[in-house]
Amino acid sequence: MELGSGSGLGRLLDRRGERLDDYARISVNSGRNVVVSLARPEGNGLLVKQHRVRSNDRLFAEMAVHEEILGVVPASGGDRIFVPRLLRSRPDDRLLEFELVPGAVSLADRMAGENGESGEGKPVPAARFEELGFFVGEFHARTADRKISGALAEPAVEIERMQIVDFVHLTPERCAEFSAGELQLARTVQRDTALTTALARLDRTIGARCLIHGDLRGENVLLPGGSPERMAVIDWELCRFSDPAVELGYFIGSLLHRVLYAVRAEQPTVDAWRAAAEARLSAVAPLTAGFWQGYRRGAGAFAAAQPLLALLTVHHAGSALLSRIAGDLRSSGELMPRDLLVVGIARQLLVEPLRAKARYLTNAGGAG
Repeated sequence: MELGSGSGLGRLLDRRGERLDDYARISVNSGRNVVVSLARPEGNGLLVKQHRVRSNDRLFAEMAVHEEILGVVPASGGDRIFVPRLLRSRPDDRLLEFELVPGAVSLADRMAGENGESGEGKPVPAARFEELGFFVGEFHARTADRKISGALAEPAVEIERMQIVDFVHLTPERCAEFSAGELQLARTVQRDTALTTALARLDRTIGARCLIHGDLRGENVLLPGGSPERMAVIDWELCRFSDPAVELGYFIGSLLHRVLYAVRAEQPTVDAWRAAAEARLSAVAPLTAGFWQGYRRGAGAFAAAQPLLALLTVHHAGSALLSRIAGDLRSSGELMPRDLLVVGIARQLLVEPLRAKARYLTNAGGAG
């Protein structure tokens, strides 16, 4: 991200009569959009989000969401997890200013060892995942029973259906847009009857039951570096009325993707990658299980009333992982042997959900 005087952030600082040098700590979290944390030596500062998309539709949608969700975000999560307050909006620069999360680093960066760290990064306590799961569970349960107004009240399940990778009903026009790697992946999926059947069945299960964050992944969960030690959940622009299993599966699938591809960058051979990936998955399983158990406690009767929620969560985790692989191939252009190993893990989640549930939701399955 450009942080100079000609950027949106630079113009914001100019208006405030400030410079980047005035801040003791600057951290940048870059994903679909860019989030910059600016902390002064005395501890105060700003959390600034720069929307990449030229249109302001997403920015205005996020502003509206923040007005709506503050009334339904679980109060009991406030001592451990919170949603940073929106302080100001600057549509001309596509910027939103939020209250600072002191010393924050994203969950994804902490686990992958990015943001100045090396290797596997700093261990994230399992309790953090349980707290996050509890927060999400309470949010889902509260919004399932609450009358939501405006655009958020409209069911948005078509978005979820579009996110399920469909390599079966491909048109020549769509194939023409694919990279060589995506076409290889499509052929791999098409030849697997069990996998295509699982994806088609998943599409038919989606229903609108509660508000979801809409982009719940490690990049949008900030871990504290200061006091008070509260996690923050950011980037609510895709919040919508949809399916809780999609949300839970997306979080787990995205987490597995991040972990697996961090291993890929470290291991030069397929055999070394396979061994390292298995070790990392075994380390992550207690964390995803903690997230699920926390969710069940937070959602209470809402989760209990959905007996298939665990299996659907595992299915959606596989779909999310497969979708992330397709996204990677769009830029890399080539399906490598290590990609096929990740496809195999996604297949297990979709085709063998009971086994995957035991491993990733109850942590009772051992090596997968």
